[in-house]
Amino acid sequence: MKIVAKFWPVLVALAFVLGGCASTKAPSRGTVDAEDDAPPEGEDDGIKGINSQLKQFNAALAKKDFEEAARRLRKAQLGIQRASELTKSHPEFEDVTETVDNSKTRYETAVERDRVERRNRAIDELVKRGLVIMNKADASEALLKDSVPSSDDVTAMRNLLQEFAAVRSEGMQYRDDEPYTVHAKERDNRTRLFLGVHRVRLVV
Repeated sequence: MKIVAKFWPVLVALAFVLGGCASTKAPSRGTVDAEDDAPPEGEDDGIKGINSQLKQFNAALAKKDFEEAARRLRKAQLGIQRASELTKSHPEFEDVTETVDNSKTRYETAVERDRVERRNRAIDELVKRGLVIMNKADASEALLKDSVPSSDDVTAMRNLLQEFAAVRSEGMQYRDDEPYTVHAKERDNRTRLFLGVHRVRLVV
């Protein structure tokens, strides 16, 4: 019964985690409306200025610096919007305008692709951690199958339950992802079984 008392704070914390949810703030991706200044006017300066912004946009996009890419793209867009008649008469103006329009699509595609990649990596990491927890639970049960848990064993089980609580909390934001949900249910059921088995043994 003394060991049960040691578990009580952990059981209370676990019950709280099982009933709660967590959210993670998404990283900033910038916005194509971030700036309100334009490249210099004039036939050569206007086109050169817009091309300069596009060059820097491409460099930022390649580095996945989405805030900088959005800033450069907005400047290029404003350069097109505010172009003088002289700049519009430049033989490259139509081609540059088309490039700016296409760059917006490229930006949006890159941001979405990065979001999906980050999400998938996070899910993969949580699944790996969940599998480790289940393996630890199996090892703990095998070790304590025919013995009364020592103080060190209780500490190890408390740490295991804390790992479970952390992984479950972090994974709540991915509960709409079917592969992750399947794993999460298996992990949660396995951990509840682990907790139930040891709770009964300790009471006895």
